[in-house]
Amino acid sequence: MAHEDEVPQNNGMHFDRIDAYNVSTAGRSGSQVETTKTGRTRTTTEGTIVILENLSHFPGVTRENMKYWVGANPDTETIAIYLEADGPGLMKPRDWNSIHGFHVGGVYKKYPQMRPATTLQCDFKFDRDGAGRPCFTFNLQQGLAKKRMGIAGGRPEPERKVRRRRKKGDPGSGAAAADNTK
Repeated sequence: MAHEDEVPQNNGMHFDRIDAYNVSTAGRSGSQVETTKTGRTRTTTEGTIVILENLSHFPGVTRENMKYWVGANPDTETIAIYLEADGPGLMKPRDWNSIHGFHVGGVYKKYPQMRPATTLQCDFKFDRDGAGRPCFTFNLQQGLAKKRMGIAGGRPEPERKVRRRRKKGDPGSGAAAADNTK
C-alpha cells in the first residue's frame, strides 16, 4: 500500500493528448494468411474478420460448427478454403479468437511444385470459384517471404547454441557425472 510520501515525482516527460479511442485498424495490414512449407496456415486478425463477416454466405456454418476443405489451382498457384457445417472429409480449423488456423499440406502433397520454399504472407480474401461456390482464396505467387525479425534495433539474431546429445553412460552432467566423481 502506497503512503502519501511515496507519491511519484515529476518525471519531466510531456504527453500529447490523444482523443481517438479503439481505432482497430491503426497500424494493421490488410487481410492476410501466413503459410509455411509444411502447410500450416494462419490468418491475421484481419483475415479472421473477413471469415467472420462472410459466414452468412456459407449455409448453416457458424463459428462453432465451422469445418473446411481445400481446393487448389496449380496453374495460378491459388488455394481456396471452403467452409461447411458438416460432411465427410472435413477438418475443423483451429480457433484462437483473433486467428484461425488451417492446414493445406494436402495441396503441397498433391502439387509439390506449389510448396513454398519459405514461410509466405499472402493476401486473403472472400471469393467465389468458377461454379459460384463461396470460398476464401490466397495466391502463393503473390505472397511475400516472411523475414525472421532479429532483436529490436536491427541487430542480427544471436547464434544458436548447438546442443550435443550425450551417449548413454557419457560423463557430462546430471546423475551420470555425479556417479563418476565418486
